[in-house]
Amino acid sequence: MKLTAKFEEQLIESANLAGCWHTNNQNNAKHPWGGVRNSADNGRFLYEYFPSTGECGGSSVWTTATAIMGLLTMSRKLLDLRGGGEEFREPAIQAGEYLKTLQILDKSMESNYGGFREVTPQTPCSFPCDGAWGAMGLIALYRETGEEYCLRRAQIFAEWYHRYGSDEKGWPYWNFDFNTGKGERGKTGHIPLIPYQDWQAGGALIYYQLYKLTGEKKWLEFFMRIVELLMDMHAHPEDKWIFKQIGSDNFSIAALLAAYRETKDKKILATYQRYVRGQWTLMDEDGSYPSGFFFDNFNNIEYLQLCREEAIQEDLPALEARILKTLKFGLTLQELCPREIRAYGGFYGQCQYGAVRNHIHARDTAHSILLHMRVVGETGTPFLGCSRETPYFSAWNWDKITIPQCTAAYPPAKKA
Repeated sequence: MKLTAKFEEQLIESANLAGCWHTNNQNNAKHPWGGVRNSADNGRFLYEYFPSTGECGGSSVWTTATAIMGLLTMSRKLLDLRGGGEEFREPAIQAGEYLKTLQILDKSMESNYGGFREVTPQTPCSFPCDGAWGAMGLIALYRETGEEYCLRRAQIFAEWYHRYGSDEKGWPYWNFDFNTGKGERGKTGHIPLIPYQDWQAGGALIYYQLYKLTGEKKWLEFFMRIVELLMDMHAHPEDKWIFKQIGSDNFSIAALLAAYRETKDKKILATYQRYVRGQWTLMDEDGSYPSGFFFDNFNNIEYLQLCREEAIQEDLPALEARILKTLKFGLTLQELCPREIRAYGGFYGQCQYGAVRNHIHARDTAHSILLHMRVVGETGTPFLGCSRETPYFSAWNWDKITIPQCTAAYPPAKKA
């Protein structure tokens, strides 16, 4: 089964337009927000936009990072497919400069050193899992520019994530207060006390990526510790420690697959398969899911690749049909009316089954780029997704890529 030429073109153009949503709304010298020059928001994207009211907000640490991943992926993949895409590289690097302002590198309070502030350089707290996304954004910049400082910053965060941003078991806190230097699961009057939830394990991918890039065993140990806890949650769903499959797994399932490919542990594979197959029972006829996040289709694409690689017995035509159906559904959530620059090209999100078009959201928009770029241009191996340019949130292509390969098409970024 292959993508038709027309559908592949639709996915490419959708990703291109989603990239333009970010760049057209980025705060920079060409179009400063509110006409204010020299803003500390330089390089920042939008987080969300409500067309009915005009209300909008600036990007957070994690949506800044996913935009960087998406734009750099566009830059690379379009270079392969069409010989273009350079226009997405510089905005991603500019966004990286804003991302860096969110990371605390002041050593005067050791418990804060390395963490990311959630939204602005003044925000007094962090959701540590979101910070992990920020570090992944730094890794994307490292892979693109070869700047060792970006990799070092990611390592500094990962040390903080393990030592202070997580509890004694190695599981990330829900919230971290930089004023007190302490993490918390929630407390009365602030954040309701929450148990471990499966989606929190998605941040473990920062450890996996660092292990693959550096070969340092400690990152693999930190990664596998979270995987062990996640496996225990999946083994005891009656305890209600799991998100009950009504929301996005937030790439925790990608972490399971990465762990399986690293260890070949059949118990991990069985847990992974049980979750993915369980999701199929929740898919609506139009290809949507209860979470509303069409990019959860990423798990299906990864599973298809695994089945082909390891000759796993599965109904692959049915799996391919599910992938296609959800890809097509996702396209219906993109705003294609060019009259509003803050909406044009963005994806509506944050709604179960995508049933309501309430607001454009950066999560769906950036993830759509990664999803669509993952499945196009794989001549001869449809849906295999092996392109070296699209490893983000994937269990593949971290040990096959070297920085010289990634930077061959562009000169290194200038030193600050």
